[in-house]
This record gives sequence, structure tokens and C-alpha cells, in this order.
Amino acid sequence: MNNYLLPSVEEYFKEICFLKGKLHIVATYLPDYCNYLINNNSVDRELHSSLTTFRDLTVKPKLDNLTIPNFCYSIYLSSISEEVKNLVSRESCLTVAQAYEVFESFFLQILIDYFKYNPLKLVELKFLKAKLILPEVEIKSMLKNYVGANNKGLISITKKISDHFKTYESKNYFSVNIFHWFDLLSMVRHVLVHNRQVISNRFLDYLEKNKCNKSIELFDMQFE
Repeated sequence: MNNYLLPSVEEYFKEICFLKGKLHIVATYLPDYCNYLINNNSVDRELHSSLTTFRDLTVKPKLDNLTIPNFCYSIYLSSISEEVKNLVSRESCLTVAQAYEVFESFFLQILIDYFKYNPLKLVELKFLKAKLILPEVEIKSMLKNYVGANNKGLISITKKISDHFKTYESKNYFSVNIFHWFDLLSMVRHVLVHNRQVISNRFLDYLEKNKCNKSIELFDMQFE
């Protein structure tokens, strides 16, 4: 098999590799250091504390207007194990959200490249009424308007231009419908970014309404 990848696809895997590597460091070395601290300290003690401050921008700069809220963040030896689990979970969620953004960006770029070199396809798909040679920025704007906020249109476009993709959309190595997987990942990303990792009723409703698409099975398989 030819190992050559298109430059955009190669860049995609490069970014994904970096994300995976950074997550591995956090998920491996942080728990190891946590265990080291617990095993080498017999007395509970504060390991770290931090606080935040703010200033009133309407006050003259020469006045001391630094304000400290009445709370701080503290980690003790007795609580570090649970806190490290939370930190690993937080970094894992952030990595999932970033990986989605990377996938989405390069997916879009591949389609832009395709239409740039196959302008007649824009006419076939009724994006244009006649063949035009458009710059990348206009193709991108056209595609973004079509795919909408959740970007499921990216899959729809790909099915229209690729019989190969259409054939293997669900009949693939993992027997997972790519459209359903991408739709679920879009919803998960929304929860991670906009709902601060807290499962919302909207997301639970989504899982329930998409039972026939095996959304719950997909979610359980991919996430804890």
C-alpha cells in the first residue's frame, strides 16, 4: 500500500498525534507523581493553593483597587488523588473537543481542495449555475453556508461526490455509520465546550431520540 498522504491529510494526522501525545503525558505522568506524593508522605498537608484577583477598570490607575474574592483553590495530600482524576478527565474532554475541531477543519479543507480542482462538480451539486473558477475563500464560504452549524452537511456533500465513501459509510471495519458517529461527536463536542462537560437534558434527549441509530451504544463505546 502506498504510504503517501495528501499534504492536508498528513497535517491532520500530525496535529492528532500531538494531541494524543500531550494527553498521554497528563494521563500517565500526573497519576504517577500523585502516587509518589502519597507514598512518600505520611501526614496530610496542603500541596498547592491559588487565588484570583480583579481590578475595577473605572478606578484611576494610581489607586490601589486590587480586589481578592473570598475563596481560593487548594489541594491537600488527602484530596490529590481525586483531583488528579478530575484533571485527567478535564484534559481528556479538552482533547476530544480539539480533535473534533481538527477533524472538522481538515475535512472542510479537503472538500475545498476537491472543488478547486473539480469546479464542474459545483455546478452538478447546484452550488453554481455555470462553471466558475473560484478562489478558496469563496468555496469555503459557500460550503460553510451549506453545511450549517453542526457540519453534518460535510458528510452529505462527500456522499454526493464519492461512491467509495457512500459504499463504506456504514459497511466498514468497525461497522459504524460515519454519519451517526459524526453527529454524535458534534453533540459531545457541544457539551464539552458550551456546557462545561456537564451532560445536559438536551444531550440526553438526543441519545433517546436517536436510539435507532445506536447513539447510546456509540456513546458508551467511545466515552465513560
